Amino acid sequence: MDQRGMVWPDVLAVLEQARVLRPDGYDEAGRDKWLVGGPAADGLDIELVCALDHHEPTTVFITLYWE
Repeated sequence: MDQRGMVWPDVLAVLEQARVLRPDGYDEAGRDKWLVGGPAADGLDIELVCALDHHEPTTVFITLYWE
């Protein structure tokens, strides 16, 4: 991943085929933080940080980033 960067298909692949999902406290904004790991589009394993935020009863925002 260091040499090619991450693209949208990588994000979709790891979210759809997650092998690891574990809570990791809260981010700097106080949102629930989860670590999601699995295969990227090319099969390499990656891990994303996923923060969930609720603004309305039916609206959930997901922020993905690396630490």
